[in-house]
Formats: sequence, C-alpha cells, structure tokens
Amino acid sequence: MFVIIQAHEYQKYAAVLEQMFRLRKKVFADTLGWDGPVICPDERDSYDSLAPAYLVCCNDSRTRLYGGMRRMPT
Repeated sequence: MFVIIQAHEYQKYAAVLEQMFRLRKKVFADTLGWDGPVICPDERDSYDSLAPAYLVCCNDSRTRLYGGMRRMPT
C-alpha cells in the first residue's frame, strides 16, 4: 500500500517514519558512506525540518515499511 504522509500526520505514522529514517541511514551512511547528518540511529537533514510529504510503501496495517521517498512542498 502506498501512503502519503503530510506534516500534520507525522505522529499518526511515527513508526513507519522511524523505519524510513533508519533505512536512509543504512543506505546513505552505512552502505554508500555519504557524509551526512546522522543522529543515531537515524539519518535526517535540514530538509526534513521543512515539513515535507513522505511517500511510503508499507503493509496494509501501516506498521512495516518497504520503501519511501521525501517530497518537498512547492
């Protein structure tokens, strides 16, 4: 299932978002070795504070993340 999570829904989907930030750390910091802001165990940067919408793919109960991306407001 695909879900768009907007800023006013961050608390509602906190578990899925935490999984996404951990996955970003695993991919960008651990695997690719990018030098970005890592706040253990998450990878977050200044764009995450600008109220982006996150498009996530998760199970039907919205508890397991399969993938996600950040979409910036225009």
